[in-house]
Amino acid sequence: MNSTPSIINYFQNFGALSENDRKEIQALERVVNIEKGDFFIKAGQIKDEIGFVTKGCMRYFYLKEGEEITGEFWQENEILAAYECCILEQPSTLYIDAIEPTSLIVLPYKKLKQLSEKIDGLDRIVIQLLEKFIVESQQRIASYIIETPEERYLRLRQEMPGIEERVHQKYIASFVGVTPVTLSRIRARLARRK
Repeated sequence: MNSTPSIINYFQNFGALSENDRKEIQALERVVNIEKGDFFIKAGQIKDEIGFVTKGCMRYFYLKEGEEITGEFWQENEILAAYECCILEQPSTLYIDAIEPTSLIVLPYKKLKQLSEKIDGLDRIVIQLLEKFIVESQQRIASYIIETPEERYLRLRQEMPGIEERVHQKYIASFVGVTPVTLSRIRARLARRK
């Protein structure tokens, strides 16, 4: 079996696709390489595409009073998008950039939705992908309400092993909701507990 990450294999985690179905989806694919620091989308743009990370690491962030607020990280075998653009056809309020050189398989969302009307089972796969996104978003919101910054940091380390080696501390601190100095204190406190 091919060990290269594949959006088709990812989709098949949510439902079966025939060989012909896979070929129709693959016909929509294009590979996009994004250099470290470059953007998949910027606030104010509309992008009707979803990306599947085959290599690299991405993040989304918002700008608030000139400060970057990190909302999520994506690594290999994960789907990313500015969903408000894809679903609502509205300009993005977030930025998605590459933390390291990244390769994506990109699919146009509208065409994928149109194909889902034709391909038996693809509609269920798309719905399950959106449900996964909704649940993850709700859990992320809940974590800011019910968890401490230390608990959010520990959750990040558990859910994304190795992320600290790939992502600058200031992005992790922003994701957790603290300053880099506070994150250093959390790390030191955790190290003393070992």
